[in-house]
This record gives sequence, C-alpha cells and structure tokens, in this order.
Amino acid sequence: MLQLFIDIIAAPKAAFARLQEQPSWALPFVLLIALSCLLTFGYFQHNDEGFIKNNIIDQALAGNPDMPAEAQKQIEDTIGNMALGRLSVISTLGTGFVVALLSLLYAGYLLLANKLIKVRFGYSHWLALTTWTAVPTIIGMLVSLALLFSDTTGKFSQAQLNPFSITGLLGMAGNNQNLDQFSLMSLWGLVLAAIGFQQWTKSDWLTACLIPWAPYLLIYGGLALTSL
Repeated sequence: MLQLFIDIIAAPKAAFARLQEQPSWALPFVLLIALSCLLTFGYFQHNDEGFIKNNIIDQALAGNPDMPAEAQKQIEDTIGNMALGRLSVISTLGTGFVVALLSLLYAGYLLLANKLIKVRFGYSHWLALTTWTAVPTIIGMLVSLALLFSDTTGKFSQAQLNPFSITGLLGMAGNNQNLDQFSLMSLWGLVLAAIGFQQWTKSDWLTACLIPWAPYLLIYGGLALTSL
C-alpha cells in the first residue's frame, strides 16, 4: 500500500495499472476524511476564542456589505454568545460528512459518464480513482497541520490553513472563501485524474480532461464569475 502512495506521486501510470487490476480505495478515503476533520477541529482548539468569533463575524458580514447596522449588531451579539465547543464538534462532523459525500458523488459521476462512452468499469474502480488522486490533497493537509500546530500566536486564519491556495498565491484571496479552497494540490489531483482516466478508458486526451474536470470547471468557474 505504501508503494501505491509513492507511485501515485512518482509513477502515476504504474499506480493506475495496479489499481485497474485491484481497485482499492479504503485507506486514502479514510485518510482524506480523518485529516479534514482533524484540520477543522484543530483550528477551533488551537486558536483564541475571540479570534475565531471575529473571523466568523467577518465572513457573515462579507457577503452583505450593505446590511443595516442593527442587523450587523444582532449578528455580532449572536456570534459573541455562541458556544464554540459545540460549534467545533458540529463543524468537524459536518466537514467529514461533506468530504465523504463529495468523494462518493464524484465517483458516481465518473461511473455514469463512462457508461455513456461504454467503458466497463465498476463503481469501486472510480472510487479508487477519486480517492487516490486525492493524495496531493492529503499531502497538502499534512503540511497545513504542521503549520497550524507550529503556530504560537493562537491566530491562525483559515486562509493560512491552505498555503497552496491559488488565489492566495496570486494575492487574490478573500473575495470568495469557497474559491480560495482551490489549490495547487487540487490542480495536481485533476492532472492525475486525467492521466488515470485516459489510461483506463484509452480515450483521447481532450475527453480524458473534460470528463473528470467538468464538475470542477462548473463549480469553480461559477465561483470565479461571482467574485468578479
């Protein structure tokens, strides 16, 4: 299994050849969920309560800059009285659920897409492709955890949790929190998905890029347009 982690980075074609014969997915799937939950829980446990609440208030108000002062005050009071312990548990469990659901849905999308081009691979193959191409994301989360727990200020922002964010690297972070989540690791994963897809389906490279990338292009393309 360790060899698969090495190969998916250093020799992806060899990794996909092995996965085609034996489509394992459990280990990267569990790691992806566990590290996502740990990052969320660590953010709440590591940072100062006031810092976290101020960030939540800023995010709540950022989407509606013309909000009346009375409504802003109500939001500030509500968040100020919020119990962060309960919020951290809910956020952690919610993160794990969303990560698991999105992975399962993406694998289902690939299964349906490939039925249209008459490629005979089962759901386990596409879940294996989904989870193993997330290895760059797993590496990115390990880096984020190391940065979080080495911080001594207690004011480690969510933007800092994603040091490979493309918008952050371009100096454009902050306009859209969801768009800020797209990172170099996400891009690396998409390249791996195209390589694996092309290798398994023997399709042309345009198809191998368009099918795995389509959901991301729609979602992040839409987010980019709303940020303009």
